[in-house]
Amino acid sequence: MSRERLTPDALVSAAVDLADEIGFDHLTLSALAKRFGVRDASLYTHIRGLADLQERVAMLALGEWADTLGAAIAG
Repeated sequence: MSRERLTPDALVSAAVDLADEIGFDHLTLSALAKRFGVRDASLYTHIRGLADLQERVAMLALGEWADTLGAAIAG
């Protein structure tokens, strides 16, 4: 991926994919930066750190879960 595509949403999306591959507990900024072909420090322009990234990934997952649950309840 190129630097032009380095955005908070792109980082979270890539982090979700990476967490699916290696596990949420093994998600690192280094692994994510490598996926974008940038240094770790470049990520801090878009996120505050690993905890922020993990929170965003978790919130996305919870949102998807809530949508699925809502659809199931609605029938």
